Amino acid sequence: SADITADEWDIPTGRGATLVVAASDAYPSSKAQADYVVDGTADQVELQAAEALLATLGGGTIQLTEGNFDINGDVTPGLPAIAGAGFFIYHSNIYLRGVPGATILRGSGTNSNAVVLLGALAIGSTVENIGVMDVVITAPAAPTNGLAIFCSVGAVALKGVLVQNIIIEDIFLDVTGGKGIGIGGSVTDSVTDVIIRDFIIKDADYYGIDSTHAVGVDSINNVVISNFRMENNKQNIKFTAPVGNVLIANGFITTGEYGIDVTGSTGVVIDSVEVSGQTIDGFHIYADGTILSNVVARDNNRNVRISADDVQFEGKVYNSTAEEGLLVVGNNGRFIGLSENNIKEGFKAQLFGGHYIDWKSIEDGQSGIFLNNADHNVITGSVYRAGWYGVYLYEATHNTVTGMILRDNSQAADNTYTDISVNSNSNYNRIIGNISEATLATNVHTNFYESGDSTDNVYLGNYASGGQTNRWNLLGTTTTVDHMPESITLDLSGGATDTEVFHAQHDMAIVGYTIYYTEASSGDAGVVVRIGRYQDGVALDGDYFDSVTSEINKNLGYQKVMVSSDMTQKAIAAGDTITVGTAGGKAGTGEVRIVLRIIEAGN
Repeated sequence: SADITADEWDIPTGRGATLVVAASDAYPSSKAQADYVVDGTADQVELQAAEALLATLGGGTIQLTEGNFDINGDVTPGLPAIAGAGFFIYHSNIYLRGVPGATILRGSGTNSNAVVLLGALAIGSTVENIGVMDVVITAPAAPTNGLAIFCSVGAVALKGVLVQNIIIEDIFLDVTGGKGIGIGGSVTDSVTDVIIRDFIIKDADYYGIDSTHAVGVDSINNVVISNFRMENNKQNIKFTAPVGNVLIANGFITTGEYGIDVTGSTGVVIDSVEVSGQTIDGFHIYADGTILSNVVARDNNRNVRISADDVQFEGKVYNSTAEEGLLVVGNNGRFIGLSENNIKEGFKAQLFGGHYIDWKSIEDGQSGIFLNNADHNVITGSVYRAGWYGVYLYEATHNTVTGMILRDNSQAADNTYTDISVNSNSNYNRIIGNISEATLATNVHTNFYESGDSTDNVYLGNYASGGQTNRWNLLGTTTTVDHMPESITLDLSGGATDTEVFHAQHDMAIVGYTIYYTEASSGDAGVVVRIGRYQDGVALDGDYFDSVTSEINKNLGYQKVMVSSDMTQKAIAAGDTITVGTAGGKAGTGEVRIVLRIIEAGN
């Protein structure tokens, strides 16, 4: 066969060039194979020379050896001026790569901008596909940023930035520095497609990651921050300048003032992030349309604060140290979550409204769910052993509270609070199909309460038991009630007993009732079930509304339904107390429960 000529050997590989830069304290074998060996002083000079050479080749990789690199000065003369930058990449297709866990870039001296800067710097330039990987960046004595991603005034765009598998720690505070990673651009510039992943940032005296130098709605877009740990930064992730299309995922943040603080940005998604130990807010969301999914906030001053519209939240909030589990001030949100052991409310909506709230509260210090001047919300879920109210409506209108299970609330002050409280001019609310049960010695004062200045509320198909003073205490006007207060289970084998089940604050009516057989029936007949009333100063009328003889040989679960036409009376006067009881000496094992259907008179 014919020999291969020299020209035929020139086959493109698709790979960029690699230049090796060895640290002054690298192994001798590493130095021997390096293209550059630094001396431990102003090492950015050799790094910048390698970057410039790769730029002439169309790109490539600067491979750093193990060891320490000293970045101690401003920009080398003749390069685009960014005051205070140590080493920077400003040509396309160039990557800086170290040895994982063994390559350390140490900022010192006057690095007031950044130890490493990735940017589009020259007038009219577009820089694409640059990054830094597998290094540790630290600046314990220099006022600086660890890493800056920047599109300067006059440049066109910075696109495709990769930051991967890095550690940034011990970043010194100064009025111009102290940030782990800073992202910025001017009004007309664009920083897009930034990926920051597999990293640790800790002990930054200012921000962990921030965008405070971005200006303009479109200046930063398409940012992914994933697989990270941040700890002991003053503020961890702070996007206070507009950023579009941000994904923050799979991270853990602990210790600081704010875990994630997002303001004025769009298209923000936060997924599978846990935040703890913040002295102000764990999640601080001021960006409309933000989606938070599978998040956890615990042991923060306030776990979550949302002041934005159209926010979706799914997560858990635990053990706030001073404020609410979740506070929302905004419109049209969707909130599905769990709160437990927060100092104040588990969930609080304040002002505005239009939310869908599916919330489970366990042992929160004040109310499980609190609507403060919040309207047009739908609330469902459960509240268990809250310190104060189960669900508290205060100056709240046009809300629907439905399908709630409320149990053993008012634990902070026995016989003081209410499972569902409609209070202080809370009007036009619908309270439908809720269950309120008090089973402990420390019980709620009243299962369902409505203040006298509230009006036009509707109560349908609710169930109450165990309130120490009242099961129902509805003082408002033109309120519609169709509720089902529980009676004490009646033992058909016992003697005559009468038990109070409901006290009327205003005129109402019984429109029917049902006898539920809750145990195996007795073979004997003849026990009379009585629906009666008691009035102050008046003798008990044990069968004022109705009496009916129990039926024999009925199976567990049998129901006997009585309607108003079966009853002797149905009007309930204000001040009446309704009783149920049995008369007779039936011998057997059967028990029944009476459920009364009651509405406000005239409805």
